[in-house]
Amino acid sequence: MNKKKNSINIWKWLFLGLVAIIVGGGIFLYTRLFLEKPKQTLPQSSQISKGSPNFQVLMTKKQFKSIVNHYLNQMNSKDLNLNFNLDDNAQLTGSIKIFGQTLPFNMIMDVAVLKNKDLLLKPKVVSMGNLSISLERILQLIQAQIKLPHFITIDSKKVEIIMALDKVRVNKNMSFKIDTVDLANDRIILNGYLKQ
Repeated sequence: MNKKKNSINIWKWLFLGLVAIIVGGGIFLYTRLFLEKPKQTLPQSSQISKGSPNFQVLMTKKQFKSIVNHYLNQMNSKDLNLNFNLDDNAQLTGSIKIFGQTLPFNMIMDVAVLKNKDLLLKPKVVSMGNLSISLERILQLIQAQIKLPHFITIDSKKVEIIMALDKVRVNKNMSFKIDTVDLANDRIILNGYLKQ
């Protein structure tokens, strides 16, 4: 009889241990799945370094072209229709209404990054209808006829167009600057900055 009591005790303790493991595992899973995690705090803006970018975005020519055309489509109207293309050079095509006439327009530009990380577009060939006009004069006409976005500046004397991407606000806390433009290898790198 004593043997029976011992064997029942062992089974009773093993059963209670198994129940404890199942209940403990159930409580553990419940707390992991259904209870809220403690909220993680984001770094304060003063902790973000001021001079260096917070992140980088790698784009292809096609992706960059899509973004530029998105902004150009917002500008397009019955008097203005522009399209941007990026291949070995940048190309701006379309039509523009000048002096009551709609003229076809084509501008081929070299692309470079300035020291301040703005994008420099340097026109090398520009045609506007059958007009035979200097690059400087065509840029003056474009500047006078088109209401450009605040981030695009035309300097007709230097014959250049500057895109200051840091003035384009994705939202009020983020801006971008050009880091690298490598058209031959289809790489455009933007540096992203969070507002300080």
